[in-house]
Amino acid sequence: MMMHGRHRHRVCLDPTRHGDRNSSRARAFAPSVLRVTSRNVSQALTWALAAVVAAGLMVLAIWLVPWLVTRNAGPGLTGATRLKAENDVRTPVVAALAVVSAAALTAGVTWRATKTAQTTQRLSELARITDLYTKAIDQLGNDHLAVQTGGIYALERIVRDAPGTTKRR
Repeated sequence: MMMHGRHRHRVCLDPTRHGDRNSSRARAFAPSVLRVTSRNVSQALTWALAAVVAAGLMVLAIWLVPWLVTRNAGPGLTGATRLKAENDVRTPVVAALAVVSAAALTAGVTWRATKTAQTTQRLSELARITDLYTKAIDQLGNDHLAVQTGGIYALERIVRDAPGTTKRR
């Protein structure tokens, strides 16, 4: 229970309680929280599955490719000669997998850095617009008519220049 002045408010975040007057609000809130959590878990599980599949394919390539290449090498190969032939094939396979893995990792890090920079730029632009809006509103509260007029023009410019606004005529 929360106390605000003389009134007591009960806040129920349990969506299973139906008798409480706040339960409909809690039910409306609960799915959005669960949706965000399940989306994050789903994305994490997808990446984990992709990593396991990629690791499995690498192990398969490291062991299967040399075997496929050397299996018909000749009937007179001894165990040591066959092992040397498989290792001779395995070395470039491992090198190729290392190069592909490094390229994929670099691409992933670059993509993430780009998304972070875009988000930072968008947030900086929104902060700038908010700051301009606050200053324009302060100008509207000024006692001088010229300053108030400047506030009106500043608000008009914000609406015109702000991203995502549409012009109505």
